[in-house]
Amino acid sequence: MALIYNCSDDVATTTFILGLQTDNSFYKYMEKYDVTNMKDILPRSQKYIQLKEVTQNSTSQPPK
Repeated sequence: MALIYNCSDDVATTTFILGLQTDNSFYKYMEKYDVTNMKDILPRSQKYIQLKEVTQNSTSQPPK
């Protein structure tokens, strides 16, 4: 991993999103909400993870 000092927020955000695989559902989620800065990535990521956990838990529970 390389450290980059004085990196602009636009470059960091674009690089982060471009580093995701385009067929990944998280990438599509980020594109859907038009994330344009790094401060938006963390809250969106947390919401995405919570959504995935809820849907994963509801589908993995055997019926009673």
